[in-house]
Amino acid sequence: MLGTPNAGSPLADSANICMPATLDIRSGANATKAQMNPNVKYYIIAGDWLHDFGGSPLIPGPDDGLVAVSSVESEKYFQSLGRTSHSHAELLGEQEYNMTRNVLVER
Repeated sequence: MLGTPNAGSPLADSANICMPATLDIRSGANATKAQMNPNVKYYIIAGDWLHDFGGSPLIPGPDDGLVAVSSVESEKYFQSLGRTSHSHAELLGEQEYNMTRNVLVER
């Protein structure tokens, strides 16, 4: 999962854009309460955009401009592949591919 708002996004809590899609990523939404599937391995990468500047002033803590790192990393059973300094829209780049390559080709 790349920058997935697993525990919701504070931006969705206060925004009414892209409705009704943003209802699924509000804090406490049913979609953020999915149960762990024991047959699935969960891997995550979080963006820590503007790390040196504290990220978005609208999101508490490190974030990728849309999703807090704490939301991406919210479950203990997620295996983190690391963080990048990319914004949410940049999380599909070469760095993220290199971080996931071994998982993608795992046999």
